Amino acid sequence: MLNLFNFKEAFELYINSSSKTLDLVQKLEGELAPKSGINSKRTDYKLPAYHQYRITPYWLLGFIEAEGSFFIKSKELSLIFNISQAFIDLDLLEGIQKFLQKLGGPELNKLDKANNGVRLVISKNELGNKKLCQIIVNQHDFIREALIPFLNSLN
Repeated sequence: MLNLFNFKEAFELYINSSSKTLDLVQKLEGELAPKSGINSKRTDYKLPAYHQYRITPYWLLGFIEAEGSFFIKSKELSLIFNISQAFIDLDLLEGIQKFLQKLGGPELNKLDKANNGVRLVISKNELGNKKLCQIIVNQHDFIREALIPFLNSLN
């Protein structure tokens, strides 16, 4: 999302500029260049104050296909659904957690009043000591009765 904001800022400057001069080119290739502040070069991770995440079923499906995982813990024979992101995406994962919890409905809420089977965990990455946040779903009833039917309903 932040990369899009960088590109949008540069694009709007270009479109709104009355003259396409060398000064404009230098601005677009310098500090406003979309590539100057993205990915590993980014130093500012703050989203604009007006930004809100809009999590929709199909958006979430695409996000899960890219970032989610399903696996079995062999020692415990536990089924797990997991989404992991860098700590800077904590707000996003909190939104996803709330969306998933709504899928559970009142019956599944009775089974797990604390968090409806959808836990948000903050941990340290062992490789780089970076903070991670994860959604971990290990409640079998929630996976069987809410998550899998939800995902199956999407084409």
